[in-house]
Amino acid sequence: MRLDRALAHLERYPFHMPGHKRNPDFGLPGAEIDITEIDGYDDLHAPTGVLARLQADLAALYGAGASFLSVNGSTCCILATISALCKPGDEILIARNCHKAVYNACFLNRLQVRYVEAAFDPTTGFYTRVTQAALDEALAAHPEVAAVVVTSPTYEGYISRLHCSVPLVVDAAHGAHLGLAPWLPSRMEGDAVICSYHKTLPALTQTAGVQVYDSSLAPKIKRYMDMYETSSPSYVLMNSVAKMADLVADPAAFETLQAGLIKLYKLPLQHLRLIRADDPTKINISTLHCNIDGNALAHRLRARGIEPEMSDRIHVICMATVGDTAAGFHLLARTLTEIDCTLSPGDWPVAPLPLPPRHLQSWQVPAGEPLPIEQAVGRIACETVFAYPPGVPMIVPGEEITAAFVQAIQAAKNSGTVLHGTAGGGAERICCCVLTKDRKYCKIEPTN
Repeated sequence: MRLDRALAHLERYPFHMPGHKRNPDFGLPGAEIDITEIDGYDDLHAPTGVLARLQADLAALYGAGASFLSVNGSTCCILATISALCKPGDEILIARNCHKAVYNACFLNRLQVRYVEAAFDPTTGFYTRVTQAALDEALAAHPEVAAVVVTSPTYEGYISRLHCSVPLVVDAAHGAHLGLAPWLPSRMEGDAVICSYHKTLPALTQTAGVQVYDSSLAPKIKRYMDMYETSSPSYVLMNSVAKMADLVADPAAFETLQAGLIKLYKLPLQHLRLIRADDPTKINISTLHCNIDGNALAHRLRARGIEPEMSDRIHVICMATVGDTAAGFHLLARTLTEIDCTLSPGDWPVAPLPLPPRHLQSWQVPAGEPLPIEQAVGRIACETVFAYPPGVPMIVPGEEITAAFVQAIQAAKNSGTVLHGTAGGGAERICCCVLTKDRKYCKIEPTN
């Protein structure tokens, strides 16, 4: 019996957790199926029944040997998978544009991080794909790495196609939908592929999973999923995954999405530009060549009843999924056309942010002291600074704060991009330190 059908038969009085007791008087949406691991409803940490069957359904949907469900998002899956594949002190090769969760996993496991960079497209301002040549070169330079981690698809929808002789982990958080309809591109292959069901499929926020294609890794990943996953997984969230799996197993579920995208990409825009990446469901609206920046465009979209996924200085991203309607696509198309008619040519220069020098691994860095970001040039970052979304670090602990980084921060701030810092700094102040001459440890430089 599938989870969603099993939950329709909750008939016994609940002298058990949770405390709301499925009492409708509290007005809690979803409470009617919010249970704990009671008799007949399995246990996600030791599944043998309905949850085991749900994970088997997910493995079959994605053609994987095993699938592990997360109600703690892809972050939980990333932490667990990297912990399973690496031991403290190991080298790991990661794409520089990985999500902050990858960096956090490296910090927690005290890994020696090496980088491979995605290609930069100056015509769009996007980092696109990690090439096989770049990966091969990085592996030749660092032959002892225990694992490789890349993001594919990227937030903008670029898909890398890679292979290597060490375990390959793919952060496909934004690619749960890939390969589920004939017109959609296939997923990047890897030994463990992590996807967020809630990002691009009709499942509730926080739902994600690890698809394991190398069966030898499954027991290791399961062990760490049990460590990082909450011991009280939500049946409301897990039920949404069960219903999602039923829906998207039929490729016809994607027909409205396909039709809407076909019409959208045919819009005769004069100033705005729709950049179609490998994944067409990431609608990248470029403002590079008109007299408006991406954040201003997002403001105008909101004024017309559209909330985009994200914006920055050079573009807006609108995410399309099976949840969209023909009316929604029509609204977006009409709005973009009307706004486009009010614009004129312009030019926003773009350039890749040079990779800052790294002096220490993140876990070697002390707490530091907060300084105005303009005064921090030449010091060592003690926190991660990133735009959110998408959560890709601009600088991480142990890297040198350069003038180019400060300029990039100021440009992002001036355009209205939301910046976060993990230690409470970010756009205005940044926690930093200086190195002693022997570079064996960091020392806080006294301030006046």
